[in-house]
Amino acid sequence: MRLGLLLLLCMASFGANIEGLIVVLDGTPIPGAVVELQDTTPRVIRSLTTDARGRFVVEDIPNGVYLITVRARGFAMARKAVAVRTDDALQITIGLEVGMTVPGRFFEVSGRIPKELTQTEAMAIQFVAVYKASIVVTASVADGRFRALLPNHGLYEAIVIIGGKRLPTGLFVKTGDPVHMDVPIGL
Repeated sequence: MRLGLLLLLCMASFGANIEGLIVVLDGTPIPGAVVELQDTTPRVIRSLTTDARGRFVVEDIPNGVYLITVRARGFAMARKAVAVRTDDALQITIGLEVGMTVPGRFFEVSGRIPKELTQTEAMAIQFVAVYKASIVVTASVADGRFRALLPNHGLYEAIVIIGGKRLPTGLFVKTGDPVHMDVPIGL
């Protein structure tokens, strides 16, 4: 009886597992990315590196809400919040944007897009650096709202993307303090 109970305890899982894939936004895996799992204190409870295929596994995580932070040389840092329950096998993919990784060198842009536009098709908003077109930050639009962190590189043009079509807004933001903007309805 004791041996059976001991065997059952050894086989039991005491937490959830997270299996992840870190990729460039085009789907290319990123090997060697540093993945940190933080609890709500926020204390780093696990830190690991992705394998040659951009994959990572975090095992036996207690119930709770966690923040996953991913850093890789040559890419902007990414964060994703996850909630796990015992015996979960969570599978996630996190896409990184090519860009600056220097902390404290970003500013936030947030805003609203008229609901008349957001009810049509899949939508996003891009901020393209005017003087360095290789810097492009894309933010998703949820419930007519967006939020993006832009590297401090000068002037950015805001472009709305609806169903794959790029629509210039005529709005520009420049490096500086946080900006809140409302996209005009007449796109």
